[in-house]
Amino acid sequence: MGVLRLGHLEVCVTDLDKTLDHYTKIIGLREMDRQGDRVYLRCFDEYDHHSLILRKHDEAGMAYAAFKVESAEDLNQYEAALKADGLAVERLPAGSQYKKGEAVRFRLPTGQLIELYDYMEQPGREVGHLNPDPWPKEKVGIFPTHLDHVLLGGLDVRENIRIFREILGFHLSEQVMGPDGETMVGAFLFRTSTAHDIAFLNAPEDNTMSHFTYWLESKSDIIDAGDILGLNGVPIEAGPDRHGITRGLTIYFRDPCGHRNEVFTSSYLAQADMPPVTWTVEELAPGKKGVFCMTLGGFPETFGTEHSKCF
Repeated sequence: MGVLRLGHLEVCVTDLDKTLDHYTKIIGLREMDRQGDRVYLRCFDEYDHHSLILRKHDEAGMAYAAFKVESAEDLNQYEAALKADGLAVERLPAGSQYKKGEAVRFRLPTGQLIELYDYMEQPGREVGHLNPDPWPKEKVGIFPTHLDHVLLGGLDVRENIRIFREILGFHLSEQVMGPDGETMVGAFLFRTSTAHDIAFLNAPEDNTMSHFTYWLESKSDIIDAGDILGLNGVPIEAGPDRHGITRGLTIYFRDPCGHRNEVFTSSYLAQADMPPVTWTVEELAPGKKGVFCMTLGGFPETFGTEHSKCF
């Protein structure tokens, strides 16, 4: 019962054609449909209709992050609990969004719009569900299996973390503690079996998205991804490297409108009863192992100064 996973993101882009080429030809997502100013995309191994919506807009940014819940009863319970916590909640009727059922939306204390929904049409995996092949016969680009996680930022993310843990039932895999050793400045939270479905880190301003991430199958896929990015003239912002936090192999790069993408693999199996890992904020600095433990690099300067706004 409860939240199943990060279901999809809606991302606003100023150049729809160029950005669509990035996600389909370089990352390798499948275009599922177009409706007005929106294009609906997904990875080959996803079975819901879409996991990314690109919307043409005069500004680039994230519109919302959406999490799928198991049942209509869950949706009702979450709506009541969010309202009881003092949050303003909007209910969207079934059919008001393409291929989706009812939804509940609310804003985090740092400003980002979060959606919960209980139904999306399921065309099924690209390889089918009866005696399927392991892979589609045609692979394009980096070719991730699924949308993995999103990282959101704000001046003080502690209330966001509380809402996701106490109301939405997320588990804590890793946490970052400030210089006093007591104030949490970041958290990595999960509902599935990955190290994080969503993460929060303190940032220079509210209502921001650092990046969203696609999962790759293996270590060698990370190297292949780097080659594909280079061959297509996409600058790599950071990586290939391994995170200390969450242990995953990673590469960061940008789409044509500036949204930071990540491809990620080789993290650990997360379980609800495991003790969380704690990092001190000092360990995120250059020369330490928290951010990049191969090169011992800290966050690139652009991580603090360049991000996606959220609407």
